[in-house]
Formats: sequence, structure tokens, C-alpha cells
Amino acid sequence: MRIKKQNINLIQFIIVMLSVMLIPSSYSIRIYFLVMSIFVLIFSYIFKLKKISISIDNALIFLFAALNAFTGIISNSFSYSAIWFYAFIYCLICGHFLCGMPQDRLLDFLYYFFIIWLLINVSAGYLISERLFQTFYGLSNFNVLLFHKNGIGFSIVIAIPILMDYYYKNKKLSTLIFFFMSIFLILLSQSTASIILALFAILLGFLTNKVKVFIIKLFPLIVVLFSLFILYSQKLVHSRLNEFFIELTGKSLELTGRVDLWIYILSMIQEKPLLGYGYRGFWFAPEVMMATSRQISWMKAGGHAHNGYFEVLLSTGLIGILILAYILYRYYKYINNNLVYEKLGNYEISLFILITFSNFFDNRLSGANITWCLLMLIINNARNVSKSNEAKDWVKEQKL
Repeated sequence: MRIKKQNINLIQFIIVMLSVMLIPSSYSIRIYFLVMSIFVLIFSYIFKLKKISISIDNALIFLFAALNAFTGIISNSFSYSAIWFYAFIYCLICGHFLCGMPQDRLLDFLYYFFIIWLLINVSAGYLISERLFQTFYGLSNFNVLLFHKNGIGFSIVIAIPILMDYYYKNKKLSTLIFFFMSIFLILLSQSTASIILALFAILLGFLTNKVKVFIIKLFPLIVVLFSLFILYSQKLVHSRLNEFFIELTGKSLELTGRVDLWIYILSMIQEKPLLGYGYRGFWFAPEVMMATSRQISWMKAGGHAHNGYFEVLLSTGLIGILILAYILYRYYKYINNNLVYEKLGNYEISLFILITFSNFFDNRLSGANITWCLLMLIINNARNVSKSNEAKDWVKEQKL
């Protein structure tokens, strides 16, 4: 009976995760999984198959979402971005639902989900006749189910920590095959950001959780360094460092126009620093869109800030970024305990680092995508482990 229940949970998990992953898709496959997922959610909640209390962490995340709606309404931009906000809320509801899945099977569930995701994309790549896909960011050899190459690249990069951790624990040859398949698809995406992120993910896979917690401690320093990079970007672009960076990556330190975009965005944030422009209001409200088009190419911008933290500032201002910072800080507090991080899966802290670091160069925090589902799952698991009696005793000893 237990095996049967676990299989039902796994099927539900895969359906819901696929529905979230496929939201930014232009193919009708997303509708099929969306309908199946909604059926799973309604059936589970109505018949009380899942009893999930709302933790303080999930409540903060829903508060963050509510602030996005509030700022959109008061800035009269909500009508332009409502459909994307509803998709964002759907992702959070799915994340909350998935928190009720058995935590001891989380690695297995994520592993099987990403195997199916890889196989779906490989199959789609074989069946779809196009071999080159035009995107906002140039041509891609592999841009099948999602809108652009950065999206497909990131969706597969986040599978790397899970595949590596699963291989360490199970030593299956098939896992290695899927690992190299993921690397192949990331290379086909031709997304430089995703390729660099994949190398970083592989490096994290070889590090202990203790070292990774130390890396998280460096996050404020990285914020300072990133700010200095933007401040001195014009000098860096004309330096020898830029020449070396071009030789290494084929890209300039202008980061495909991102730096100019960020400088412009920072100047616009100063006009509405407290609550911002509302959820995606900066990009969809006609008057702001026209001003952006005059100052910087709309195609160059691509409809978002190419930085998750700047996107949060644009949508919700300083209040939103403070709520987000507190959510991330709470996760750090949970894992800053050797009894906690030793019990957590290697992949969990790696995912947190990949998500937080990748948002310096792409927007994964304000869109309808898999990011918040993963964050809710790993924060929920860290909180549960930190509440164990052993972890509480360790905290008491440290205070003494």
C-alpha cells in the first residue's frame, strides 16, 4: 500500500512540476499539463489527500506576491500584466502543494522529474523540423519547448546538482548518461550564461555542504562587488580585462548590452524607489514602454531586467527587495548549523546558490517559472530539519 501511495505522489509531483516548467512555452503541450495539474490540485485539496499548513516562509513568499499585485494596482499597470501575475501565483500554489510531498523522497522525485524533462526535450528536438531558433539573444540550436535559449539552458542546468547527488548515492550508470545528455543540451542552447552556470554547478557538486554554506556567507560581498562592477563598467569595458574576457568567453564585459540596461534601470528606479512600477509594469505599461524604447532598444531589453534583483526593485521597490532578502536570510539561518547542513542533500544548497547567483544575470524571481517551486521545497526541507531536537540542542550549546 505504501509503494502504491509513493507512486501516486511521484506521478502528482511530475505532473505539477511539468506544468510549471512549461508555462513559458509556445506549444500546446503546456495546456495539457496545466489542465492535468489543476485537476491534481483540486482533487487533492477537496478530498484532503494533502494536509499542508502554511509555514511562515511560505506566508512570506505569498506576501511578496501580494505586494507585486498591490504595486501593480496602485500604479495602474496591473491590467497589462495580469495574466503573467496569475501564472506567477499558480507557480507559488504549486510550490506550496509540493511542500506536502514526502521530504525523504524529494531527491528521488526531483531526479525522475528531470529525467522526464530531459527526454521530453530530446524527443521534441528530434520531432520538430527547425534546426535553428531565432531568439531575443541570437540563434540557438536548441530552443524547443521554452521561449529562448537562456530559459532552456537554465531549466537543464538546475538538473545538474540533482543528477550528481543521485549518482553519488546510487552509483547508477544510467545517471551518468543523463548527466552527459544534460551537458549536451546546454551546449546546444548556445547560452553563454547557462554554460558558465553549468560549470559552476559541476564545481558545487564536488564541494561539501560546509564549504557551500561559507559561499552563501559571501553573498553580501558579491553584492558589493557587483555594484562596483556596474559603477566602473565604462572603465572596465576599455581595459585589458575586457580583452581577456572576450578571449575567454567570446563576450564583452558589456554582457550583451546588460550593463547599459542596468544603468538605465537604476536611474528609473530612483523615480519610484519605495514601491516600484508594479508587477512587470515597467515593461508593459505603454507610457513607460515608450520611454524605455527611446532610451534603449526594446529588443535589446527583451522585456525584463536580465537581473532578478533589479526586476524585483522595478516591480515592488525597496519594500519588495527587503522582503525577498528576509526570505533568503531565513534559509541561511536554517542551514547555518552543522547538524542541519550535514543532513541536507548536497543538491539542496547547490540549488539555492545557483538560483541566487544566476539572478545577477537573468530574471528568475519575478517570472512564472520553476524557481519559486524549487525555493519553496528546499526552504521547507531546511526548516523541517532545523526543527529537529538535535538541531535545537546544537543551537542551545552554541549560545552557552
